This record gives sequence, C-alpha cells and structure tokens, in this order.
Amino acid sequence: MCRTLNLIQRDPWNVVERFYVPDVDFIYFDSNDELEDQIRDILNNWDDYQPMIESAYNKSLNYTTEKLFGIINTGDYEV
Repeated sequence: MCRTLNLIQRDPWNVVERFYVPDVDFIYFDSNDELEDQIRDILNNWDDYQPMIESAYNKSLNYTTEKLFGIINTGDYEV
C-alpha cells in the first residue's frame, strides 16, 4: 500500500498469485544468493522497477479492508 517493491520468497502455495502477478507486480526469489543479486540489480536499476511498483500499488487499492471483508463474506476470490 505504500508503493514498495515486493520481493517474495517462492513457496509451495504461491498465495500471493491470487492477488498479484509475478514479474508484473512482484519478484520471486528462491535463495538468499538470488535475493542478494536481485537487490543489487534493483539498486543499480531502480527506475526500471517503477512500473512494477506502480502496478502493485494500483492493484493494492482493490484490497481495502472493506473489499477484503466482502471477498471473505462471499467467498468470491476473483478480484
């Protein structure tokens, strides 16, 4: 919600993909070494990541408390 770049550790459930798209709204990493390399790249190319940050921010506006309560209440997880 605060225009941040989300680096997500990949897991077997991929719950984040219910709300966001990999490489469009966030970046997965699989190991600490990979994360370190990604952070280095991000710091060196910050402007290249601005569209991803904006995309995630714009989608996050759909996930207010009121809207999430509606999703939970109806069971309609397609946002």
